[in-house]
Amino acid sequence: MSKIENEVKIAEKLKFWEEQDHINKELIPRVISNYDKISDLTYQLEKNLDFLANLQVKIDKSNENVSNEIRILKKENSILQNRIEELQKELILYKQVFRSINENKIAVSNSQDNGERKSTENLRTIPKTRQKKDESKGLIRENTFMKIGITSSIVISIIALVV
Repeated sequence: MSKIENEVKIAEKLKFWEEQDHINKELIPRVISNYDKISDLTYQLEKNLDFLANLQVKIDKSNENVSNEIRILKKENSILQNRIEELQKELILYKQVFRSINENKIAVSNSQDNGERKSTENLRTIPKTRQKKDESKGLIRENTFMKIGITSSIVISIIALVV
């Protein structure tokens, strides 16, 4: 090989390495910048995944709490519905007792107005009143207030009959 060929080869190599150096000067900052961006995005992704996991735990706890509250409210609703039904039955019984009392009062006042004959007919309604009283007592044994109310209404009706 001649000296000129060696110099040409050296010049070509020099030109090649200068081009490589120029490319590297442009690419290396980009690669480093991209690496930094990827690292930041990876860190943010990990933070977001942690946040989502914590959020899911909170959602699960909230769902559990809501389910418990719903269960409790359903139980309370059932209890209240039962109580409403009991009170409606008691109301019906009260109405029957008060109707009976009013009938007895009317019968007593009619018997006083119309003489002894109607009085004896009205006295026949007393067993019916007692029977209603017994039925109402059987249905509401658990309710003390109800027993007191029925007893007092019966006493009032007896007083009304006597007077």
